[in-house]
Amino acid sequence: MAATAEVFAAVRAGVSPRVGSITRTRRKALIWSYVFLIIFVIFFLTPPLLHCLITSLKSRRGNRRRYQSLVRLFTPSFDNYTAPCCRSSNFLVFFRNSAVVSLSVVAINDADQRAGRLRARARI
Repeated sequence: MAATAEVFAAVRAGVSPRVGSITRTRRKALIWSYVFLIIFVIFFLTPPLLHCLITSLKSRRGNRRRYQSLVRLFTPSFDNYTAPCCRSSNFLVFFRNSAVVSLSVVAINDADQRAGRLRARARI
C-alpha cells in the first residue's frame, strides 16, 4: 500500500516512477524458449530425417536387412533416385501432371486472395 502511495505521489510531482523493466524478463524467456526449441529439434526431429536419408541411400538389398546397425558403414547408392527416371516410361507424365496440379492450385489460391482484397477495399 505504501509503494502505491509513493508511485501516485511521484506521478503528481511529475517524476516518472522507477519501475522494473519487463523487457529483460521477456528477452530472457524468448532466449530460453529458442534454446529449448533447438534442443527439441536436435534430439527429436533430426534422427528421423537422418534415418530417411540413410535408408534412401541404401540399395534394395540393404533395406531388407531391417536391424542393420547404423554404425556399420555401407556403400551409398543413388539407384533409388535414378531408377524412377530411367526404368519407368510414365515417370515424366506423372511428374508433368503433378507440376500442373501444383501450379494450378497456387494460381487459384493467389487469384482468390487478390479477389478477397479487392472485395475488402470495395467495402471500405
